[in-house]
Amino acid sequence: MDDSALRFAVQKLSQRLSLEREEAGAAFDALMEGRFSPAQAAALLIGLRIKGETSQEVAGAAQALRRAMLQPRLFHAFSKLAP
Repeated sequence: MDDSALRFAVQKLSQRLSLEREEAGAAFDALMEGRFSPAQAAALLIGLRIKGETSQEVAGAAQALRRAMLQPRLFHAFSKLAP
């Protein structure tokens, strides 16, 4: 499990530094792909909440969510085969 985006984001947030849009997007891409454990996801979200989210961080998260929603899923492929 590659958690470098998470480690970077949590380290930066723990210093009360803001993430750039791209940094937040990379961390949330990994989150949406399920590459984090629940504890790691909580560390990211709590770090953002304690520091206070910036518009750039929210925009990066929103972009990651949009990308995740556009990804084709195996689930959808099989739903078309059902009677």
